[in-house]
Amino acid sequence: GRFCFAKPGEVYLVYLTEGGAAEIELSAAEGAYSLEWFNPREGGALERGAVREIRGGTKAALGRPPGAPDEDWLAVIRRKRA
Repeated sequence: GRFCFAKPGEVYLVYLTEGGAAEIELSAAEGAYSLEWFNPREGGALERGAVREIRGGTKAALGRPPGAPDEDWLAVIRRKRA
């Protein structure tokens, strides 16, 4: 399963219960967004994956989470400030 919690245009949290690749629909959003990953099994600092930035205005690929990509991960997507 996949779940998304959002403050539209500001921050999006995408929880991937079984890891894997995912996309997010940002066609109504504007600007650039950073993408980092949180490992809920171990905690700690956010981690960077292969995709580090996504753009609003389209459907964006999140890529796969770092580390164990077939376990649960939380994608943390935050709007970048100019």
